Formats: sequence, structure tokens, C-alpha cells
Amino acid sequence: MKKIVRYSAFFMAGIMAFGVTACAPVNPGTQNDTQAAESSTAQSQESMGPMEINTEDEITLTMSWWGGDSRHEATQKAIEAFEAKYPNINIEATFSGWSGWEEKMGLAFSNKNAEDIVQINWNWLTAFDGDGSVFLDLSDYSDVLDLSQFPDDAIEQSKVNGEVHAVPVAMTARTMVWNKNTFDKAGIEIPATWDELLAAGETFQTVLGDEYYPMVLTEYDRMIFMVWYLESMYGKDWVTDGTLNYTEEEIQEGFAMLQQLEDKHVIPTIQMIKDYGADPIDKSDRWINGYWAGIHAWDTGVMPPKLALPEDQQSGFTPASMFEGLPYKGGFKKISMEFAITSTCEHPVEAAAFLNFILNEEEGVMAMSGERGVPASAAGLKIAQENNILDPLVIETSNLALEAAEYVLDPYFEDAELKTSGEGLYYKVMSAHSYDQMTDEEAAKELAEGITEVLNRDK
Repeated sequence: MKKIVRYSAFFMAGIMAFGVTACAPVNPGTQNDTQAAESSTAQSQESMGPMEINTEDEITLTMSWWGGDSRHEATQKAIEAFEAKYPNINIEATFSGWSGWEEKMGLAFSNKNAEDIVQINWNWLTAFDGDGSVFLDLSDYSDVLDLSQFPDDAIEQSKVNGEVHAVPVAMTARTMVWNKNTFDKAGIEIPATWDELLAAGETFQTVLGDEYYPMVLTEYDRMIFMVWYLESMYGKDWVTDGTLNYTEEEIQEGFAMLQQLEDKHVIPTIQMIKDYGADPIDKSDRWINGYWAGIHAWDTGVMPPKLALPEDQQSGFTPASMFEGLPYKGGFKKISMEFAITSTCEHPVEAAAFLNFILNEEEGVMAMSGERGVPASAAGLKIAQENNILDPLVIETSNLALEAAEYVLDPYFEDAELKTSGEGLYYKVMSAHSYDQMTDEEAAKELAEGITEVLNRDK
């Protein structure tokens, strides 16, 4: 029987020391041999005619991704369906949750021992593939992977040095999602305006008690929410052409806003979030039992918090537009995630065929079951709609989030030096500010200087 290798958790020190098994292991001391092999592969591809999937020889591919249990299960079903279609191809899978995943994959890319097919964040093209050596140009495999199904602007954003180094899975943005049951218990409507949000904190505290909050924002949530707020106040993008568009004084207003949300009992402190083990939020009993009633969520990530609620409470899980009452419409959208094929893959044609299978073909799309959001592929979206495989909540949340987003995310926004959980600048500054270890002014200065340093790093 074919085996799918599952890793439900990683001990990072050990894994980062030994790396990940790759399709074509590379000895670090034979870099010239590797480059020669890659050059030879490229020349042979140029000389051959239309590509055909090998259906005769035994082939093993490797694949990696991060996500929750439902994504793991769906992707494994898609792999099994592909293997049934091509019995000579076996796909070995490595997967886990997000924590520590980016660091692990960064090391694997550096050591040239990452899996053949990898799920990546869009900014990884900038972070790990800046010289274009990590991933293959997927346009070379258009005989088996139909890139015409994907939006031109998304394909353009997936290019490195003019080559298509990844294929977009879905577009994503953030919006508010609420547990209406708790608001009903408090006797008020879900807040639609900024003033209503501020008033809801007092109502929750007075009617329900000190443990109840209308919203919860972790460190990274606070960063994205603050950017939305500042864009809504000033009507300008966070970063343009590698330059931070906001002064320290303007960013200070964002930190003052976050402090106001804590002071008015709208959001719990970072200390309280940590005390209740809310990482992720949907794993905390505060969320499950309705004490915290709102999240600022990616449209691609709304199912886990819904399913975490008791079954009789799930119908009250409701997406809504961002708050009115501010001068402009803020918020950004981005490619939520992509798939790429690493340059060390020995069977790129078959790897590309698998991507086409899960993104453009009916059997693969249905097996994936919308676990990565609303498909960016026109063919995939049509299949999903015709077969009702997308949860109405995902569709509604996606429409609200993408329609409201005015800006496109800068690739450095998610740079590891800024975003890495617990260690990145966002986490350090947001935590210190919530713990009253930094004033609004100090936090704004630290954040602005750190972001500018990252933006200037590769110039």
C-alpha cells in the first residue's frame, strides 16, 4: 500500500538540524554539480516536444504544507485521488500547523532539501527565492499545468525575474467575524460603526461581566488591525515602493487606538490572551464558550473558529463588513497562499500535473473541498460552485473581505524579521505596548524604525 507520511508536530531544533527529505538530495559540497544538473535539465526540456505525464515508471514525489486537521484530511484525499488516476506515481506528504513552519522551510530551501511540491506564502518568493534559484518556472510546464485559468494580476505577482515561480491558490483579505450569540446575550446588535464598537465594550462588561469582550486581537492581529485603522484614517497605503508611508506621529495614533480598545474593555490584554492559551484563538475556552465574541479574520480561515463553537452556536457565527464612521476605506488583500515546485525536483512534469489536478480538475478540486479558500482558478471556482463544495460562510466572508480591501499587501509586510511568532518585531512591540512596557510614542518609534530597516535591507 502507498504510504502518506504525516508529521503532526515538529521539534524544531531536531528538524532544523537534519532538514527534510527531498526529491533529489543535494550534497552542500557539490553545488557546481547541482548547477550543472539543473542546467542539463533545462536544456533537455527546451529540446523536447510537448510534455507528457509518465504513466509507466515508478515515480515518487514529495509534498509539504501547513494547516489544520480539515486541510490535512482534504489534501490527503486529493493525493489519494491523484495516485488512483496515476498508479505509478506515489506522493509522500509532510504537514503540520503553522508554528515554526516558516523557519523550518526557510532552512530547507537554503539547504536545497525541501519537498518537490510546496505550499508557500506569497512573500516567500521575496524572502527565499529572490535570486530565482529555489523554484521552477511553471510556465515551462504549461502543457500539463493550465496557468490561463488564473487572474493575470495574480500570476504577475507570482513572478520572480520574469518567471512564474508559483501558482496562486486563492486571494484573501480580512474582515470582522462575530459570535452573534454573545451579542444577543448582551442585548445589543453586532457593531457596524466605530462608535458602536467602543460602546459595546462597556455593555459587555456591565451586562455580562468582566470576563466578556466584544473582540480579541493577538499581537499579529493587532498589527493588521492597526494598519486597517490607519489606512481608514489617512487614505494611503502602508508601504509604497519599499517606503513606509506613515510617520511615527501617525503610527502613534494607531497605538493610541489599541490602548483605547483595551481601556474601554473592547479587547483583552495580551497577558490575558496568553493566560487562556489562545494560540490559536479558536483553541481557547474563552472563544469556544462565547466569552470573546469577535475576531478580525482572514476569509480563508473562518471555518476553524466556527467549528470550534458548540454545534448549537455555530449558526450565530456571522461575518460582517469593517466598521463605518472613519474617513476612508482601509485594509489590504493578498494572494493567500501558493504552490510551487522546487528546483531540485526530479519529476517536474508529474509535479505540475498534480498541481493542475488539485487546482483545475473536477476530481482534485472536489477532494480539496475549499480548504484553502475560494479558488483563484476560474475552472476551480466553477467546479466548486457547481458542486456546492464551498461553505456559504466562506463565500460570504470572502465577498465581504475582498470587496472592502482597497490596498495590496507589500511583500515585506510578512517578512520573518517582522512576523515570526513570538520573535518578530510585530510581536515584540505589540506585546510590550500591551504590557505597558512601551508608551504609544515609544512603540511607534520602535515599529517605524524596525520596518524601515527591513525595507532597506535588500536595497
